[in-house]
Amino acid sequence: MSKLKSIKNLVKAFSPKPWPLEKPTVIQFPVNDICNSKCQMCHIWKQKRDNEISPDELKNALTDPLYSEVNSVGLNGGEPTLREDLADIAETLFNTLPSIKNISLITNGINFKQVTKRIDELGKVVNSYNGNLDVMVSLDGVGEVHDIVRGRPGNFDSACKVLDFSSQHDTVNSVRIGCTVIKSNIYGVYDLLDYARSKNIYIKYRLGVAHPRLYTNNIHEPFELTSTELLYFCTFLESLIVDYETSLQQKLFYRSLINQLIFHKNREASCDWQHRGATISSRGELSYCAIASPTLGEITKTSSSSLYFKNIEKLNFIRNNYCDTCKHDYMGLPRGSEVLRNYMLPKVKNIINKSLQNTMLFNIAGTYNNKLKYNHYKNKINIQNNNINNEPVNSSNKKNNNEVLLCGWYGTETLGDKALLAGIVGALKNRFSNTSFCIASLNPHITRITVSQIPELHSIRVLALDESFSEIKLAKLLVFAGGPIMAIHELAAIEKLFSIAKHYKVPSLIAGCGVGPMSHQHHTDTIKNILNLADRKIYRDSESLELVKSLGLDTSQDIVAEDPSLSWIESTKISKSTHEKTGLSLVLGLREWPYAQYARNLSKKQCLSIQENFESMMIKGLQLLIDAHPQLKITPIPMSSNHYGGNDIWYYHKLFYKNNIITSKMDYSALRKDLAPQEALNYFSNANAILAMRFHSLVFALGTETPAVAIDYTMGTGKVSALANKYNIPCKPIDEIDSEFIFENLNMILDSNSNYDQAFPSQLFFKNAVLKSLTKIST
Repeated sequence: MSKLKSIKNLVKAFSPKPWPLEKPTVIQFPVNDICNSKCQMCHIWKQKRDNEISPDELKNALTDPLYSEVNSVGLNGGEPTLREDLADIAETLFNTLPSIKNISLITNGINFKQVTKRIDELGKVVNSYNGNLDVMVSLDGVGEVHDIVRGRPGNFDSACKVLDFSSQHDTVNSVRIGCTVIKSNIYGVYDLLDYARSKNIYIKYRLGVAHPRLYTNNIHEPFELTSTELLYFCTFLESLIVDYETSLQQKLFYRSLINQLIFHKNREASCDWQHRGATISSRGELSYCAIASPTLGEITKTSSSSLYFKNIEKLNFIRNNYCDTCKHDYMGLPRGSEVLRNYMLPKVKNIINKSLQNTMLFNIAGTYNNKLKYNHYKNKINIQNNNINNEPVNSSNKKNNNEVLLCGWYGTETLGDKALLAGIVGALKNRFSNTSFCIASLNPHITRITVSQIPELHSIRVLALDESFSEIKLAKLLVFAGGPIMAIHELAAIEKLFSIAKHYKVPSLIAGCGVGPMSHQHHTDTIKNILNLADRKIYRDSESLELVKSLGLDTSQDIVAEDPSLSWIESTKISKSTHEKTGLSLVLGLREWPYAQYARNLSKKQCLSIQENFESMMIKGLQLLIDAHPQLKITPIPMSSNHYGGNDIWYYHKLFYKNNIITSKMDYSALRKDLAPQEALNYFSNANAILAMRFHSLVFALGTETPAVAIDYTMGTGKVSALANKYNIPCKPIDEIDSEFIFENLNMILDSNSNYDQAFPSQLFFKNAVLKSLTKIST
């Protein structure tokens, strides 16, 4: 029978939606409408107890043929453990539902004795029928955060005890944590994940939404997340998808929610309540889902089959008017295409990769596949913008336009990129008066947050990269605004932008950029063309200039200057003398090693071995440092807090949550918010030492004159080691790191507690380089 169901599900998965209505396989059953919590996102606790369906009434109703396929029932509320007859309800479910296998209980865990008594009673019943009991305890944060959300002091401690009890109970088959995310706990999601991992208990996250069943339809405040808060949450979900979640359904739900929240797309996640799910209220009322469905009728008075199948027009109304925007964490049978794309194809790809890895055929196939994807992306851009070069330009419009168009990898920016952008804009304002700026972004929602965080950028207009193609012809100047000119597919869009600018005689500048890492020849050819199209070029280091020379390009007019972010750091006027330190402080500027980008010549096994050794050596070095300086405070700084550049917040939590010695010394304050560059700079300025791995964490250390030790994730050939060597900063490549290097160099700094004595004379040099380059362009 199970094989037949699997075949039916497979056929359905590949058939078009909406899928036909069928008997429910899952029922949501809120067994009461009262609660002993006072949650911000739910107002059931304001209700008075009224009529509740009895086990006998339930038994009579569930004999209806409609329920013959139900295999799972979720018992929730309100707070379901307030019902003394909860075990009787479970007995009824197993006696009347021929296909039932699973009972799920959701509890707030407030009253430990009462809750554990109900779990014990429920477990004995479920176990006697060879069923599975799943217990989910609601936790919305660690400690006080949870208690604030739930409105009950001490709730966190009691809920934790319920978790411990359930985890050790013989009749409980699985234990989970459920977190509802609202404004009050948005910045505590990582801490709660650390707690769940430390307990080895699975956790799932749902977004708090206004909900008629929870009497919050007209409540807005707990659910109104800012764009910064939404980005923080969605970046967290991205990391859950990649590095935590194992369920395909849950991954697809998280992906769908991200697309809804950030890109305003329709819901893509499947939902059983669209075609094979039902809800029975505590009063015995039947509905399709608990979110948007009206009550169909009372199951104690009317045939459930009749109510369910003869009200399909109401279900269709829900499908057509509510489902696309629903953010509730209902899930269901995934589409066949999603299973293929997200499950089957990756498995096949992994099998092929493992069998061919490090062979000539593997390398040839990889290069060919990369080129195919790149050409597809490039052709798409060319087709979409094919007519732009033929469009006439109104000379008066061009003459009156005073806007500089900035481009680069914005929309993926790190803290360093934000500072870099501010430095470039400041240098351009120094050259041009009464000039406005717009910035072409890969992800405008991210860049708009950047612009809001830095006062010098508030007037900048943000537009999508594809919008910039039609606007560049009227611009005063095109600027590749810092960052690396590196081997990624998006190069094709930058190349197109520079090509259009050249056609319309718009001058262009490469401002403070690095060049590399290089990769496939098709990427290298595009990099060369962008550099040829640019009228003037300023590189951030001599290594980039030498690399450009090696490509056979003329560099006689090119300039090398310091990173543009240093101009912005200098302009903030932060120095060590303006801050009084208390105790010893070490700032971390670490990142997860992007070995696929910087160690292409090594196998994945070799890379993982290097990464594992690096992380164990770093942890050992920090522990030695703590032993030597018991008063030491360690502050991890997320130089990147979006998943495009690697989510440093996720990495810090993943790296340290198991190590009580290090976490006891951690100041996590910088991880519990989306840092503005100025805030990050304050942390650097107040530190005694920096352990720098991110390039701009080393730049921030130099700019604030804070002693640093560097780790080069480019394995000794890239920007980190180049900058460190230039200023005599201790530096080792990631594959040579040992605990002695970390401990001895940082210990020397902390012991001496001396100020940084290396002069940094070129903070204004980038501005001078811009003035020089733009003068040459204009002449």
